[in-house]
Amino acid sequence: PTPVAPKKPEPEGVTFKVTGVAHYEKNVLALGDKNDDYRLSKRAMVEIGLEETRVWEYNFCPIKAELVPEPDNPHDPKAVKVVVDGLHVGYIKAGSCSRVLRMISEDRIQKIDVKVGGGRYKYLAVDYNEDGTEVYDLEQHELPFYVHLSIIEKKPEA
Repeated sequence: PTPVAPKKPEPEGVTFKVTGVAHYEKNVLALGDKNDDYRLSKRAMVEIGLEETRVWEYNFCPIKAELVPEPDNPHDPKAVKVVVDGLHVGYIKAGSCSRVLRMISEDRIQKIDVKVGGGRYKYLAVDYNEDGTEVYDLEQHELPFYVHLSIIEKKPEA
């Protein structure tokens, strides 16, 4: 039998980082839900197996992203506003606006996947004493909020 070549994975799309997210932090936070695990004590985190895992203060499950051209934007007539679940969260980076505007005007966008993240998190680090007993260190950190879009283009018609 002749070996069959594995199917190529479907393209995931082109990823764009959204700029200006810090200016729209209230809207970004409104997209999230408080994560109950974030309030857990170190002991409780150990008991349910959350070692070596980032436990975020907020969980984000955005549904719909829209791209809105802003030709009347006083700073940049090529600006493209990013709206997630009805909330303005930032803009497409200036260097990518022409490309995105072309995709919009040529009706080439099939789907927009959106990922939102960042904020405060806890991390339960595990180490071992000389006698082999586990030692837990609960660290708290914070990362800037971010919004990333993956734009999947329509397949050209054959």
